[in-house]
Amino acid sequence: MADLPVHLVVATAGFAAGMVFGATAERTNFCTMGAISDLVLMGRANRFRAWVLAIAVAILGSQALHLAGVVDLGKSIYLTPSLGWLGAILGGLLFGFGMVFAGGCASRTVVRVGSGSLKSLLVFLVMGVVGYATLRGILYPPRAGIEAVGTVDLGAARL
Repeated sequence: MADLPVHLVVATAGFAAGMVFGATAERTNFCTMGAISDLVLMGRANRFRAWVLAIAVAILGSQALHLAGVVDLGKSIYLTPSLGWLGAILGGLLFGFGMVFAGGCASRTVVRVGSGSLKSLLVFLVMGVVGYATLRGILYPPRAGIEAVGTVDLGAARL
C-alpha cells in the first residue's frame, strides 16, 4: 500500500468514510436541524446527543491528527485572529432558513440524494452553486463587503 499514489489512498479513504457516514446517517436520521428541533419542540435529546458526539469526535480526531503530525492545523483558515461577527450572524440566519426550506441540513440532503430524492438533488445542486458563487463568483463582492465592515481584528486586541 506504500507504493500507491497519495491521491488514490485519499480518494479511497474518503469514499470509505463517506459510505460509513452515509449508512450511519441514514439509519439514525442524523441531521443538525432535526437534532435541534427534537430537543426544543419535543424535549427529546437523542439526536442532539449524537450531534454533540459527532462534534466531539471531530475535535478529538483533528487534534490527534495534529499531534501525530499528519495535519498542520496552524495553516487552517479557521485559526485566523479575526472575528467576522456580522458575516457569522447573517450567514447563520441564511443557513438556518435554508435548512428549514430544504427540509433538513446539508448532511441530510446528501443522504437523501443517495436515496434517490430528486428534490434533495436540486437542493444539493443549488447549495453547491450558491456556495461557489459566494466563495469566488457573483456573491463574492457582497460577502467581501460584509467581511470588511463586520470583522474585528483580535490580533490587535492583545488579549
